[in-house]
Amino acid sequence: MRKKWIVLLGFLLVLAMPMVGQNNICSAQEEKVLSKLSGEVVKVDSQESTVVLKYLSDETQGTYAEETFSLSEALVVLKGSETAALSDLVSGDKVSLEFSTDEAGKKVVEKVQIEVK
Repeated sequence: MRKKWIVLLGFLLVLAMPMVGQNNICSAQEEKVLSKLSGEVVKVDSQESTVVLKYLSDETQGTYAEETFSLSEALVVLKGSETAALSDLVSGDKVSLEFSTDEAGKKVVEKVQIEVK
């Protein structure tokens, strides 16, 4: 009788293995992939939760582009190594943005690193 329980328990564990692997795959897909972009702040709109960044889009031709990014509700702002507030971010600041792109193609900033002058 004991041997039957051990065999049954082993069989149930084998059946459960694909479900465990599936959960790991889902978790990996839910992780955000962050991209980085550096440039100069053109405009910050705290009410709309957006920032406009001017950045070098073509290094060989020396052309610049401006792009509007949404700000995450969990936005982290750093000035040097110190934590800062969104209100510390102003036009003309040199920054590095870390952002993700959602399914609709909207770029959402997760972290802003303000260069210290």
